[in-house]
Amino acid sequence: MNTIKFAPYNDFVTEQHDVENASAYEANVFGFNGKFYNPCNLNVFIQNKCQNDCEFCINKRNDRTDIDNELYFKNLEAILEGMKAVHLEATITGGEPTLNPARMVETIKMLRKFGVKERTVSTTGIGLMNLYENKPVLQHLIDNDYVHNISISRMDISDTENANVLNGKNITNEELARIAFYAKVNGVQLRTSTNIIENHIDSLEKILKFVDFQYTNNIDSCLFREVIAKDFISIAPFQEQIRNDKNFVFDKVIHGMFYDIIVYIYKSPVTNQEYIVKCYQTNVIDKTVIGTLSYNQGKLRTGFNGEVLYGN
Repeated sequence: MNTIKFAPYNDFVTEQHDVENASAYEANVFGFNGKFYNPCNLNVFIQNKCQNDCEFCINKRNDRTDIDNELYFKNLEAILEGMKAVHLEATITGGEPTLNPARMVETIKMLRKFGVKERTVSTTGIGLMNLYENKPVLQHLIDNDYVHNISISRMDISDTENANVLNGKNITNEELARIAFYAKVNGVQLRTSTNIIENHIDSLEKILKFVDFQYTNNIDSCLFREVIAKDFISIAPFQEQIRNDKNFVFDKVIHGMFYDIIVYIYKSPVTNQEYIVKCYQTNVIDKTVIGTLSYNQGKLRTGFNGEVLYGN
């Protein structure tokens, strides 16, 4: 998926793995022979329940049921044990994962026990300060080093419009600023994740305004991506505008197995914050390589809805 990522200049490396020297290898897992990307992203759906009802959600509205904890953890442990031949990174997602703090925290502990790094924690942020074992969920993420990309969904600068797009109850800008401050005090950088949606953040001008606004919220890392939905807007024209804008200074191109990254340096004329701006462009060299797996409802699948590798 094509994306644009703004990150602080002093955080030049935003990937945990070497994109340019990515590789693929063959492995047999649960009787399935395939080629896997190194690292392969395991999307762990903590739960399917959510306070929102987004039109663009990969979890369809009629599929919000969840299995019990015993089966959830039994199968997850069996999968992690059986997947040792595959180099995994985990994306924590849902549903809204923070609304089930016990399952979320215990999942992270299990992933860490098996040496699975975090790629992203995807959340609306609504339950990050919920207590589990007398500590906020965010503190558990910090304690378990699951803080590389805590990604909070924000679709508009306006609290009201953000809630309307996500179609539910969400944290306010004031609450987001408090959460981000807590994170920053603990040496953690949160980021916002925004879909390009018509009449919301749908132009480069609005992207730059959004980045400046989030800087006042203690957020200085922002990601923008396409969403394949009713009001699909390609991000390619914005990437082209960046290429031709003298405020963006070209740095280099990074070629990867699944995407190319064009890197720029940008300094906001409003906040004076300096950013590394990365324009990701999908470039799948070998479509037979599995780059994404998902664990949902006790089942391990290729992609999000592909072949079931484990679970009934």
